[in-house]
Amino acid sequence: EVPGSRGGVGYLSAPRAVEAGERRIGTASAATFYLASDGVLDLSGGERGFGFGRARLLRTIEAAHRRRDEEREAFIVSVLDEYAGNNRQRDDLTLVGFSPRIGGNE
Repeated sequence: EVPGSRGGVGYLSAPRAVEAGERRIGTASAATFYLASDGVLDLSGGERGFGFGRARLLRTIEAAHRRRDEEREAFIVSVLDEYAGNNRQRDDLTLVGFSPRIGGNE
């Protein structure tokens, strides 16, 4: 897990120029990365209407990673939909997963 930079983007109160931080990390040739917006973490649901949260997201990603590539998106969407139930979505939900090709192995 690599912590992201904090800061708003696109809000009137956010500064116009946002400086993105840079982090260099070592990777295995089969590494997969996921980037999530705060809307995913804050998605209210479950029995008590709490946010989806970081721990639940990590468990969901781990479970999705055990599935074939073409099944992962549908699995994650179904987990989020089931968790949200009839609760109203209050923010965008953005989750991007990618596996870079390292060293020219195709």
